[in-house]
Amino acid sequence: MNSTHATLKVWDLGVRVFHWLLVALVAGLWVTATSDGDWMAVHQWLGVTVIAIVFSRIVWGFVGSDTARFSSFLVGPKSVSRYLKRFISRRDDVAFVGHNPAGGWSVMLLLAFLVFQALTGLFSNDDIFFDGPLAGFVGKDLSDVITGLHHQLFEILVILIGAHVVAVIVHWVFKRD
Repeated sequence: MNSTHATLKVWDLGVRVFHWLLVALVAGLWVTATSDGDWMAVHQWLGVTVIAIVFSRIVWGFVGSDTARFSSFLVGPKSVSRYLKRFISRRDDVAFVGHNPAGGWSVMLLLAFLVFQALTGLFSNDDIFFDGPLAGFVGKDLSDVITGLHHQLFEILVILIGAHVVAVIVHWVFKRD
């Protein structure tokens, strides 16, 4: 039996650049946050860059190519539930070009966490030498609370990123696409 598979490029250049730039930025943020030495200025620059590219991705979600647009992959909760039930029971015979219903909402969750993480960083401090550019607007006590939240959100973000990677692998293994 002869079978051929056509290659279809689903993600446009804007989405691809956003994704891999974000991977590099998050890795850089992790390194600069956990390394010895004075890396907070670089950490801040990387965080502000995350805000800029996430904002760009949000704009691209309204004006980009078909698969980049939020309207192509954001569906209601019933559609997500139906998709997940079919996927778990391995009766998922519907192919999606772009994100499936669960993947679409996971994109939104990741974008929201990235924005919240970056915004809390603007108000954070390290209790020694560095204050985020907006920390002075909220006072030391609130900045300390926001700093704690910033650290906790990162732990959740790592879990979400891990779940994203696992979902991609599981989808590839079971769906072969």
